[in-house]
Amino acid sequence: MEQVRQIIAATSEVRPEKVEPLQEAVASGTYEIDARKLANSLITKIILES
Repeated sequence: MEQVRQIIAATSEVRPEKVEPLQEAVASGTYEIDARKLANSLITKIILES
């Protein structure tokens, strides 16, 4: 069990294969936010936290 804890502690929460394309899109100005998807996510989070 301790070995599993050490592996988890050493594992990064950031996944470069997901982050790098987003960073490039933001830097180039091509990143677009889906407002409907964002709104749905925020509403869902608010409802679940209540």
